[in-house]
Amino acid sequence: MTYRYQKDGDGNLLRNRLYHINDAVASNIDSTDIDDMGLYTSDPTLINTDNNYSYDAEGRLVKDKQEEIDTIIWTVSGKVKEIRRSLASEKKNVIFEWKWKWICGDGRISLWLPRSGNE
Repeated sequence: MTYRYQKDGDGNLLRNRLYHINDAVASNIDSTDIDDMGLYTSDPTLINTDNNYSYDAEGRLVKDKQEEIDTIIWTVSGKVKEIRRSLASEKKNVIFEWKWKWICGDGRISLWLPRSGNE
């Protein structure tokens, strides 16, 4: 398996963001194995749009083509709010409802309740 990150001309890592994975194991050999993602684009102007994974300016994952995730929407507190699938996907969109509960000592814990459905 080859993991693809953005690197400079000398091979030094520029960003700790996984953009692509190449896998020599055929997809019909192991159904739990990640499938090869095809050709990797290293061009800095295309790396965030032409590969499997895409990120926003803060470095949060916002797209996963292989999983048919067109958009991941994040809350201001850094939690996933919604996962939207591509129009061609048969998988459902997921909306997370975050509930906060205050506990002793001025702390809080969070609980997320996923709802799925194509809206």
